[in-house]
Order: sequence, then structure tokens, then C-alpha cells
Amino acid sequence: MTTFTIPFPPTTNHIWKSSGKRRYLSSEYVAFKGLVDYIVKRERIPKFGDKRMAVAIELCAPNRRRVDIDNRVKAVLDAFTESHVWDDDSQVDQLHVKRGTIVKGGCAVVTLEVL
Repeated sequence: MTTFTIPFPPTTNHIWKSSGKRRYLSSEYVAFKGLVDYIVKRERIPKFGDKRMAVAIELCAPNRRRVDIDNRVKAVLDAFTESHVWDDDSQVDQLHVKRGTIVKGGCAVVTLEVL
């Protein structure tokens, strides 16, 4: 089991931006993925390859605003895929998401476990 903290993820509604017919990743999401990749390398998070996974995410919002926690999960799982924590997020067989306490700046405490 591996537990670590990442920045508070952007909502799914803010992952993509569009301009005319062009669609692209938002700068907020690109920055989030970069920070996650840095943390994965710095914390030496193991590479799980094609193993079946259980993921627990505790979302600690940065303020009292209403937060739809299920809209934050995709950004986290996709960032781990791009950081090569696993081959694909379809390997996640168990997913537990809960709201944590308010933390200045916000964060997500993630626990990864091989099934």
C-alpha cells in the first residue's frame, strides 16, 4: 500500500477548453498533471504496470465552496496514467472517494493498493 498527497485536482468541467473548432487541455489541468508527475518521481511511487488496483482518494477542499467530489476523480486517475503509475486507469477495480477537511490550498490524499 502506498499513500501520498497531491494538489487538489481540477474539476472535470475544467479539463478541456475550446476556441472555435479547436479543443485543447486547460492550463490548469496541464499544470496539475505536471505537479502530479513531479510528486510521483520525487516520492518514488512504484510503477504498478498492469496489476489490478484499489484507489482511495480523500479530497480536502481549499475552502467552504461546494465541491462535487466525483468531478475530481477523472483528473487524478488520468494524471497517474500519464505519470506511468499504471498502464491504464481501467485497471482500477475498486475506487473509494471521500470528502476530507478543509485545507489551505486544498489537496488530495491518495492511497494505492494492488489487489
